[in-house]
Parts: sequence; structure tokens; C-alpha cells
Amino acid sequence: ECHSTDVKKNFDSDALRYSTTASEHGVGCEGCHGPGSAHAEWAARGADRGVRGAGFSHLLPKPGVFELRPGEKNAKRVDASAESELDTCARCHSRRTTTDEEYVHGKPLLDTHRLALLDEPLYFADGQIRDEVFEHGSFLQSRMHRMGVVCTDCHDPHQGGLRAEGNALCARCHAASHYDQVSHHRHAIGSKGAQCVECHMPERTYMVVDPRRDHSIRVPRPDLSVLHGTPNACTQCHVDRAAKWAADAVVSWRGDKALRQPDHWTAAIAAGRSGAPNARSLLIEAVRRSEWPGIVRGTAARLLGAFDGEDARRELAAALRDADPVVRFGAASGLFEHEGRAELLAASLADPVANVRADAAFALADCVEQLSVDAKQAMVLAANDHERGQRASAERDWAFANLGLFAARRGDATQAEKLYRRALVADPGSVRAATNLADLLREVERDEDGERVLRDALACTWEKAPLQHALGLLLVRKGKHEEALSMLAAAASVPDAFPRHVYVFAVALAGDGRIEDAIARLEAAQRVAPWNREILEVLVTFTAKARGAILAIPWARMLVELDPADVEARERLRELESAK
Repeated sequence: ECHSTDVKKNFDSDALRYSTTASEHGVGCEGCHGPGSAHAEWAARGADRGVRGAGFSHLLPKPGVFELRPGEKNAKRVDASAESELDTCARCHSRRTTTDEEYVHGKPLLDTHRLALLDEPLYFADGQIRDEVFEHGSFLQSRMHRMGVVCTDCHDPHQGGLRAEGNALCARCHAASHYDQVSHHRHAIGSKGAQCVECHMPERTYMVVDPRRDHSIRVPRPDLSVLHGTPNACTQCHVDRAAKWAADAVVSWRGDKALRQPDHWTAAIAAGRSGAPNARSLLIEAVRRSEWPGIVRGTAARLLGAFDGEDARRELAAALRDADPVVRFGAASGLFEHEGRAELLAASLADPVANVRADAAFALADCVEQLSVDAKQAMVLAANDHERGQRASAERDWAFANLGLFAARRGDATQAEKLYRRALVADPGSVRAATNLADLLREVERDEDGERVLRDALACTWEKAPLQHALGLLLVRKGKHEEALSMLAAAASVPDAFPRHVYVFAVALAGDGRIEDAIARLEAAQRVAPWNREILEVLVTFTAKARGAILAIPWARMLVELDPADVEARERLRELESAK
């Protein structure tokens, strides 16, 4: 789709065969402007200059008109915004999944593509690029986007280059007399550090040979690096220096102004990822911040979906009605396990954007009986959106694994098994399909079949830990203690092991009489995931049993800090303090 025009994969999921077609190899005019038959007719008639769009269905606006007035530092846009241009470019210049090959030019991106939000490990917590995410998700965070800048204001789409070179590009809107000066950038004129992009669009190289600039066009914030470990442009250049050095340098340059840096979403996203005690309140505040980028608020809404409580529910309901489809998409995609999802998501089944409807359908698949008659009717159409979106990637194992999970949530175990097995045809080592299928077979008391599925997948993949964990639990059920412990140990011993895998292995170790080994494993996992509830709960229990109440108290206090309203945690802490 990104390298040819009007691509149709035409994948036959039964024959496992492509019959791919394209109108043109390379990105032709129709790739951005839509079908060109009317344009050809227009040209044959003599190319009447009075015909808007020269016959093309999608006339992209001309580059914006920005006015830099004398004495001002920054230009202001004086013509209309060109939001539709961003969605056109984003089809290729974003980290996304195609959910409908029948793209209609001028329609919202989220109708046909699932945009990656600021998820880990794609982005750092402050939104800087980490994995290869291309440009759109970054640009949506930028102040430039908020002020109406679009891609073609800086890039010439027909020539494939920039509209000016070096700092001259930025000086078209930002007065060089103020910004292209040592007093602003603090580097020698002509040096690398004096280039605008080095500070505001730092580079990251992918696949060894592909350098990409971060299009969030941000002010360097080494103070956030000190607090949250995010990168910053200063120490990416001064590699021998620490973030604290850079933060102190900014303060020395800018004085009190540097100490009054604007609030940033980094704290909320970082807390939401880790499940920190203040995560819910920070995420609620982030979703409310209407001046923050929609992709940030959508990410915060997705993370907030893991939290219950009336305040969180109220904010999620507002996010699902937000004018920005990215915010609605983020909120809907985070609610598939939320207790209040039936009430929250019913209206989203009729959202104007297809991928919001699709995610609402997936989340509500296991609670249709709670919906109104109207919502049940909307569910039928939204379920079609979900299934069409997955089948657009029918050559991928995860597409059929997702369809299998959708069927399982709808209570159709027979269809779910069929779809999971179809995913395993596409990839015999599919972790998602194998673990979900084994779990489905467990529910219908077919563990023998489930064991074969897991062992077959283990022989075909490098991503073994989730399969070893699932197989270990199955072997526990079968009473094969030694092999089960071996499998659970393997799953819990990989670098960056899932906390859940460590938790289960630790419980197994304790059951085997090796409680000190269990505690050591749990303490190591807690350092990586400090606010994981399961880890903390079992640390309280095992530490109190093996080492006494005094040493268990710090873990119990962390549990109370994680949720002060947790009556059981508070009572447990009181008991330990009394026992001390």
C-alpha cells in the first residue's frame, strides 16, 4: 500500500495464495488524489483550467499560507486548516494496520486503518520515537500540528524534497533574527548544534541504515529525562554527559523560566504503564486536558480503561464522546475487560468511525445480553466492522487468532477452535493462537489436545516463554510436577519475563518448599515492575512466613499505597504491625 497505487492483496485464506494487483508500481497521482479516470477525460477535453481538481476526486489543499509579521517571532496561519491532507499522508507515513483495502479518499484515517497510539515499546513515555513509527503519530503531538501546519508546508510531495534546506526551512515561519542565533541555541553558528533539527527533531536510526527524525518537533526536556528516563536531544549529542548536566545547563541558560516548564503528559503515561499509585488520577487529568494532543489523550484513555471507579468511568464516558476520533478510538480500545463496558460502550457501536465501532463490538461480545434492543442491532453491524478489519490481514496468524478470540467471547467455542487452528496454519508457532486455543480446550476438558497444540507450537517459534508458561500450568493440572516446574522456570527466567510468569513460578517454588528462592525471584521482578499487585501480595505472604512480620511490612505498605481503599490490604498491614 505504501509503495504502489491502489494495491489489493487478494489473499485467498483457504488456498494460502496471493493474487495481488496494483494500478501502478510506485506512488502515482491516484495514490493521493483518488481515481483518475475523470482526470484523463478532463485532459482529453482540453484541460479546462476552470475545473476544480482537474477531475480528481480528492483535491488536496495547497500548502498553507503563514504570515510572519515584522517584529514577531512566529508566523500565524491565515488560511483554512487542511486536516484531510494529514489523513491522506498518514496512510503510509504512520505506524498502522490496514483494516479495509477499499480506501475512500477524504475519509478519516481510522475508518480504514488502526493507528498505533503512544504504546510501549513503540514510543517512550513522553511520546518520543522508540520503535520505527514513521512520522504521523509524532507529528500529531507537535505544536506545529496544533497551529495548523500540515505535511506539505515543509515537504514538496511531487519533487520529494524539502521546501528549503537547513535552518532556512524553519525560518520561513520562525524569525531567524531570534532563533538562528547563539543566544537561542547556545552553539557556534554553522555547527551541528546550531541546526534546528538537531535539538527539535533528533534522529534515530532503524535497520542500521534508515535514519528518521522525530516529527513531534519538541522543546528538549532533559528535566523529564532525570525524572522518567526518557531521551533528550542534549545527551544524544553529548553522549559523555548525564541528563542532570543537561537539565542544569538549561536552567543556567533560561533561569526561572526553565523551572516553570509547562506540565507534560510524561508522568501520566509512565504511571499508567507501570500501574503506579497515582496512575488513575494522572490519567484522568491527561484525558481532560483538551489542549493536549488527541493521540496523547487517546493513549491516556486506553490506559485508564484498566482502572475502575466512578471518576475513571465518568472520564471514559466523556472520552467516548470526544470530537477527536483518536481519543474515542483510544478509549474504546482499552475497555474490553472493564466492568462497566456495557453501559459505557453501547453508544460507540454506532460511532461514525469504523475502528471505534469495531473495538466497541469486540469489548461487548461477551455481554450482549446487557444491551438494549437498539444497541443489539448496532452490534450486528459493528461486529461486521471488527471481522472485516481482521480479515483484511488474513495472511497473518494474529488476524485469525483475534477472530477466534472474538468468537470465544461470543460463546461460540466451535467457531473459535476453527479460527485458532486456521491461525496455526498461517504460523504453526503462533503464540496468541496456541495459548488461546489451549485455554479454550481446557475449558471443555480437552487438556490432552491442548498439550499437543502447545508442544507443536513450541517446536516452531523463538518466542517460547508464554507457551512454556501455559504448558507448565497444564502439566500442573495433570500432576506432572517436575516437568511443570521446569517449564514454569523457563518461562520466568527469560530477560524481561512477564511478572505473571514470575509470580506463578514463585508460587510453585514455595509449594516445593523453596520459599527463599521464591522470594528472591519475586524481589527481582518487583524491581522491574514495582507496582504489580500480584507480586506485592505474594511478597507480603512469603516474607512474613519465612522472615517474619517486620520484613513483610514494607511490602504491605506498598499495597496500601497502591490502593488506599483496599480494606483487606489495610487490615493485613495492621496485623503485621501488631505482630511486630
